[in-house]
Amino acid sequence: MTEARFADDMLFASGEDPVLAAAQNLLRTPPPAVSEAQAADFAARHYGRTASVRLLTGERDRNFLLSGADGWQAILKFYNAVDDAPTRALQHGALLHVQSRDPACPVPRLFPTRSGEAEATDRIGALPVAAVLISRLPGINPVAADLSPRLRMNVGRVIGELAAALADYAHPGVRRTILWDIMQVAHLRPLTALVAEPERRAALELWLDGFAADTMPLLRALPQQPIHNDLSLSNLLVDPDTRSNVVGVIDFGDIVHAPRINELAIAASYFLSPLDEPALAIADILRGAAANLHLTTAEIAAMPALIRARLATRILLSGWRARLFPDNRDYILRSNRAAWLIWDRLQASPADLPARLVDLCAGARPG
Repeated sequence: MTEARFADDMLFASGEDPVLAAAQNLLRTPPPAVSEAQAADFAARHYGRTASVRLLTGERDRNFLLSGADGWQAILKFYNAVDDAPTRALQHGALLHVQSRDPACPVPRLFPTRSGEAEATDRIGALPVAAVLISRLPGINPVAADLSPRLRMNVGRVIGELAAALADYAHPGVRRTILWDIMQVAHLRPLTALVAEPERRAALELWLDGFAADTMPLLRALPQQPIHNDLSLSNLLVDPDTRSNVVGVIDFGDIVHAPRINELAIAASYFLSPLDEPALAIADILRGAAANLHLTTAEIAAMPALIRARLATRILLSGWRARLFPDNRDYILRSNRAAWLIWDRLQASPADLPARLVDLCAGARPG
């Protein structure tokens, strides 16, 4: 056992938090060790596709870009070994449900196996694997330089469409406990021990305690439904010409039943810039969602606290996983610096930020 792994085991044991203890394996398990050659063979055998294969970056799953000689492209996704059959069915079932409810919603399409199944299961050597083949959507991931009011409005619009499509998705596995769920952020408090700067650590602990005591009871009363739960810069695709039109929503691996407003807060935590005026930037996303999502005053007012809860989740879980998987450290920590900058920006915002948001969005809500 490595020194870092031992320290993290002791960290969790000392916290004596059953939610944290039960969920930690979901984040500890590395992606399946599948090579490009093995992925090519798997695609040929299970999907009848002959293609060149390129490994893509990823945090929990093993993803490959397949390219056929005729220009056809798709993504072959090998699930993390900790994702059992019901969890995998939850994810690709969500894709099928969204397609049936809103065919125009820009989510990947599933390609059936040669036997007509939604997923393929097999062994690669001694390793049991499960995979899906999904369409490769056009577009690119937005970057910090792309952040603009128009992009945020379009992000909100797509979130509204996705929320409407997922609203009646009924799968027993969606009511689950995962650490990336904002509703579980209080359970991450033991991980503040990994924050090196004493002042930041103390401020984060104080905020987490206040969130658990004052905000969580209010959140439980808000409208809830299945949400994607990870609409980050990595999981939304934009048109490469406009850099503001959203053309793809990918990776439903963190889908969970939660307050629907969490979806917008999660996106806002990534699509805000430290240079933005927070109220105006957050309002862009809320206004974009208004056509399909009739938010209540309480939901809008909760946005600043929820955004900070997601930022805290990013900072703490990413810092911990980077210790567990140092070879993938750069990818895991790719957004941590931005998270701290936005955290500081919100920390310095006036106390009336929730009320300002309600006022700014008044014209975009039903009366």
